[in-house]
Amino acid sequence: MTQLRPSPLSAGIIVLLMIAVGVNLRPPLSSLGPMLDQIQAHTGLSGRNVSLLTTLPIALMGMGAFFAAYIRRILGEYIGILMGLSLIGLAFAQRYYGHNASGLMSSAVFAGIGISIAQTLLPSFIKHHSREDMGRMMGIYTTIIMGGAALGGFLTPIYAQIMAWNHALAAWILLTLAALVLWGVIARITHEPARGFRPLPGPRLGAPGSLWRSPKAYLLGVFMGIGTGSFIILMAWLPAFYTHLGWSPLKAGALLGALTLAEVFSGLFISSFITHFPDRRVLIFAALISLGLGLAAMLIAPLALAWPAGILMGFGVGGLFPLSVILIMDHAHSPDEAARLNSFVQGWGYIIAALFPLFAGIIRDLTGDLHLAWIALGGITLLEAVITFYAARPHMRT
Repeated sequence: MTQLRPSPLSAGIIVLLMIAVGVNLRPPLSSLGPMLDQIQAHTGLSGRNVSLLTTLPIALMGMGAFFAAYIRRILGEYIGILMGLSLIGLAFAQRYYGHNASGLMSSAVFAGIGISIAQTLLPSFIKHHSREDMGRMMGIYTTIIMGGAALGGFLTPIYAQIMAWNHALAAWILLTLAALVLWGVIARITHEPARGFRPLPGPRLGAPGSLWRSPKAYLLGVFMGIGTGSFIILMAWLPAFYTHLGWSPLKAGALLGALTLAEVFSGLFISSFITHFPDRRVLIFAALISLGLGLAAMLIAPLALAWPAGILMGFGVGGLFPLSVILIMDHAHSPDEAARLNSFVQGWGYIIAALFPLFAGIIRDLTGDLHLAWIALGGITLLEAVITFYAARPHMRT
């Protein structure tokens, strides 16, 4: 069947939609970090179990990503993203009413599925409607996601000063509702939902040429898993590490906000100058060095060097995440291929990344702190450098 041509959307509308969706993709996770101690105090969850509030949605994001391209074929990008945003909103609503352990766990399920659908369909939407300068567009997209993470980590403990902790976690539903309205209005104007019910071509799982038989696709998945896992473990456990050292949740949330703000600047730099770096390894190695230096500073003097360490780590993980997505787009030559490769790589990537906060929670239960988790993250950073030699070679982008 002949694929339908994209609707003529202006660059401004595309960026507006990117902002509306992107800022909703991390507050369900980043809002938890500064509140973990309060969550544990009110629910009695252990470090291992409270880590599931982050691990569970990340794992579901990975598993859901495998099916997102097929959802695109059945529903289309517009309706699929509306579905994802609706599930994110349902997760926030669940946190308002279900503030016990089971309620929080169910909100994690809704958030994980919703985020996985939205964030794997949006890149194919961008590629479908903006075929020029994809590296820069994907850099902007990932920067928006990190901006949402910064808002979630910084503002939630402020909200908790004026309302109950579970209400502070749920307050982000207002942002989701605004995105749903905006996305729905533009979808209505452009008549895009109609194309969603026409099946789009794509290979069967396991068919000849399937990504399940591609070593390159698995390598990209591992690369993204390590980079994203580094981001997730810092987002989930960095505030708790500092509250354990005596900081207030507000100050620890501010540190997470500074880290994610550094991620935003790193993402903006990459989106602005990515076209000058056809060999992505230059930027990847720079990001890994920054992350490694930040981890070393935090381990050597966690209190005295907290802010420079946080900023260095932010620059590092802020570069790895957009570069992971850009590498995916480098290997894709059509919207359908972008959707399939993106869902496959993100599927494995997020499943791997889900292990990072769980590992940190286990370490915290066994040792009483997170020093060993940061040391292990430093070792994994070295492994990412080795993988980079193979995953980001320019001649692989064929």
